Amino acid sequence: MKGFFHAIRQVFEGTRAIDEKRKYQVVSFLLGCIHIIFMLNFSVLHINVLFIYNLVIVFYYMSLSIIIGITKRYTLILLSAFFEILFHSIFASLLLGWNWGFMIYTIGLIPVPFYICYTLPHLKQNVLFPAVTSLIVSVCYLIVKEITDKIDHLLTHHVPPHQVDYFYSLNTVLVFLFLWGISILFALQIRFMQKSLESKNESLEKIAMYDPLTHLMNRRSMNEYLKESYQLARTGAEPFCVIMADIDDFKKVNDTYGHGTGDEVLIQIARIFSENIREDDFVCRWGGEEILVLVRTEKDIALQIARRIRQDVEKLVITCDSIHLSVTVTLGVVQYQPGDSIRTVIDKADKRLYRGKKTGKNCVVSY
Repeated sequence: MKGFFHAIRQVFEGTRAIDEKRKYQVVSFLLGCIHIIFMLNFSVLHINVLFIYNLVIVFYYMSLSIIIGITKRYTLILLSAFFEILFHSIFASLLLGWNWGFMIYTIGLIPVPFYICYTLPHLKQNVLFPAVTSLIVSVCYLIVKEITDKIDHLLTHHVPPHQVDYFYSLNTVLVFLFLWGISILFALQIRFMQKSLESKNESLEKIAMYDPLTHLMNRRSMNEYLKESYQLARTGAEPFCVIMADIDDFKKVNDTYGHGTGDEVLIQIARIFSENIREDDFVCRWGGEEILVLVRTEKDIALQIARRIRQDVEKLVITCDSIHLSVTVTLGVVQYQPGDSIRTVIDKADKRLYRGKKTGKNCVVSY
């Protein structure tokens, strides 16, 4: 029972889809119950034709709820129920008269084909189907209104007026409940689709922001944070530093051990960078084997981070396909100075990086 209520809560929160089979089984059961009410009332009023008809329809809906558990032909099941309700409304109105309120059900049917098209995959975006079925319902409503005004309803001569009023009220209430139920189902379906769309958008945004191999941010997403830090630094609100790093002799790793090993090296190095930066800092794969770190503080902290990264990489032993190897990184560190552009800061970091490459690699250069 606890699991049932948890599932219901998830449906209302939009994090779980409504179980299609259970939904149509419940709908079939409820329609069967409504026809039981009609059957009992027509039995009391001795209107045998409609009593027999509703008895048959009760068995039809109860059978339908069983069939739904076996087959997933929801379109056929829904359409058969749709046209059964339409036929029952017309049949009862022609036999009993307009004042019994059975044609009110046809108004309640109009949103049903739209809901069907919205929920069943092979009918989605099919505007013609709900338009045609709604038109059929509307035409039937108007035709039955004209006919019932002109014929004598012999079956109802013995029925007291208060019984007719009772049926009209009963049918009105049932139609309102039906529309209320359809509206809730529609709202839950839309909520679930919105949640799903938001989740997909988040996934796409993450794919667009991050490098698929290293799971570091990519260059495009890093540029946004660089612009933000640049604006803050220009106003004196917050300094920032850039660390430009490059894996030493990475081409040799690829040429000697293959690109698979090279990829594993990048993954392991990226992990070390991610573990060493602070919560407010950002790291991205700038390009190839280059990694850029945005440190939102003074140069002293950025130097500590860079030196810690260099040491951790130097200690790292990478294992890939029975191959054990070690690599090093060279890093250039620059703090933004008034008058610098983002491009200037990155170029300075790049120059310091390559100065380190020329003077022995595996070092941090900050001058």
